[in-house]
Amino acid sequence: MVKKIKTTVAEATKLTVYWLSFSLFVTGIWINKEFGEPTFEQILFHLQFGSDGLIETDPVLIKSYIKNCLIYPILPALLIFSYEKFIASANNLGSKNSHQKHSNNQFLLFIYKVSSLGFKIKLPLILLLVGTIFFLTKVAFWSYLDNFKTGSFIEENYIYPINISVPDKKRNLVLVYVESLENTYSNKKIFNEDLLFSINNKTSNALSFKNFKQNLGTGFTMGGIVSSQCGIPLKQIFLFNGNTQGSKVRNFLPGATCLGDILKEHGYTNIFMGGASHSFAGKGKFLSEHGYTEIYGAKEWRQLGEKNFNGWGLYDDDLFKQAKKRISELEKQKAPYNLTMLTVDTHHPSGFISETCRQKGVKDFIGIVKCTSDLLSDFVTFMSVNGYLENTNLVIMGDHLSMVNSVYKELKKERKRTIFNRFIVPKDLVKNRDQIYHYSIFPTILYSLGFRFENNRLALGASGFGDLDQDFELNKFSLGEIRKLLSKHSPIYLKLWKPVHDN
Repeated sequence: MVKKIKTTVAEATKLTVYWLSFSLFVTGIWINKEFGEPTFEQILFHLQFGSDGLIETDPVLIKSYIKNCLIYPILPALLIFSYEKFIASANNLGSKNSHQKHSNNQFLLFIYKVSSLGFKIKLPLILLLVGTIFFLTKVAFWSYLDNFKTGSFIEENYIYPINISVPDKKRNLVLVYVESLENTYSNKKIFNEDLLFSINNKTSNALSFKNFKQNLGTGFTMGGIVSSQCGIPLKQIFLFNGNTQGSKVRNFLPGATCLGDILKEHGYTNIFMGGASHSFAGKGKFLSEHGYTEIYGAKEWRQLGEKNFNGWGLYDDDLFKQAKKRISELEKQKAPYNLTMLTVDTHHPSGFISETCRQKGVKDFIGIVKCTSDLLSDFVTFMSVNGYLENTNLVIMGDHLSMVNSVYKELKKERKRTIFNRFIVPKDLVKNRDQIYHYSIFPTILYSLGFRFENNRLALGASGFGDLDQDFELNKFSLGEIRKLLSKHSPIYLKLWKPVHDN
């Protein structure tokens, strides 16, 4: 009986190893198919912060993962497990008749001998090793290992946000992060039309940084938000820092001073409105700990009576309606405010069609992009006709480049993909360059609001307005070189994650 139980456990373990091997292999392919080429840090970050809101993410994506990476690998695992049992059974017979049976066909005999040898040399472990190596290669793990070498770039270039002077007249800020919006959608050679015509036409007089590029720690929503508000890349530091981080980080960059912190300190009310749940990826934790006192996500919208939701949350047309209503209320209060928004309709892989867009006949992802452009244009009109732009800066930007979506093959035709951005700010502001990274959005927004700071630099960024510091290091390296420099282990960066009382 005991022997039978041990045999059963051993067989179950072996079958599980086969399944895990194929699952790892398929997962590596699936991640690249759905997300392009994410970094290992990006994946670790979402494992660390994404668990709370996992069930509230796009159900289509979750179903795809379960089907492709968990269920499909069962079949090859069962096949190879069954074949191994067949070979073992034939081998155990050890009879001349058995071998004679195989010897009637030289090819089958060859397969039999090779199979026997394969299983004898621990094929399950070999497959697990191959599957693991393949998966780690697909998620850039080997590059991640190189990051444990200590670098000096952040130490030499991080400027603590202190000694900031405040304008006498404070301007309001409306900051709109548009999911995965990039300038490639305006390329007529690729799409035969400007899919962003509405917003491009409406903001033709606005300032824009033509070479707004994606770099380390900025290629996903939380990375885009944190890096543009704190001036640093969002790097995963928890894999080998268990004593500091624990199973879950208690605070989100407590040592960093970010946009919301500075605005709150100087009398601003910070409000965040997003369609998706703020529990996913630590978004709510970051916002609440960095100056935002009103945070609206899918849960809050349901409590306020909204009825129409997609896989991620509230549709964009309803989100803009809510934002318009809140801005009108804030304008009556005559106190400075920052209202930050995050849309969802252009989220990969297929996007979401709001009722407003559906009524326009939208049926595909291209239509969603065009309709999103219309919604943004309408929002700018709302701000303009009500006179709100007289005392309010309106910044519209993609949170990052598009991930793998329905038109990704077309997007990849553009060799130099850049992130969409428009700054509707006072007319006396002049750009000092066209190339910019997320890290510089932080000081650029503050400068546009009238705040001033030494050398126009904060954190790792430099304002895109005003004089440009000639010693600004990010201007001296290529995108790839900056990625390598920022990826290195940094004591200062680790310090930003430690509670203030621990520093």
